[in-house]
Amino acid sequence: MTEVDLPEFDPPPTWEEPSADRDKVQTERAELFRPRAVNLVRQKAGESLGFNIRGGLEHGLGIFVSRVHEGGIAEGKLKIGDQVLNINGVDTVSIVHKEAVKALRGSEDIKLVVRYYPWEFGKTTTPKIRRS
Repeated sequence: MTEVDLPEFDPPPTWEEPSADRDKVQTERAELFRPRAVNLVRQKAGESLGFNIRGGLEHGLGIFVSRVHEGGIAEGKLKIGDQVLNINGVDTVSIVHKEAVKALRGSEDIKLVVRYYPWEFGKTTTPKIRRS
């Protein structure tokens, strides 16, 4: 039988009870991803809501906020990576881009349900086309 020299090892760290602070941080992080209601009100007809969207059923994706304009109505209410789940009662999870734009333009008082979902938003980037 061959003997093998094994290196010394450190004992595992001592057990520490989870703290209330840790639970609070985890709860706050979970809140970040929960659906939330957002109300956007135009002051005049045709006014921009102050954000852009991308995605849609034709791309195999949901509708996502891709830009929030500084000083716009949506500033501080929406963020890049928010998935738009509902526009004025219309489910937007399985909707084409054109229909989402139409729903957003169709009213002065827009009620949205959104959730922050950056992983799926990352799939909405436009691939670069190489030309020969």
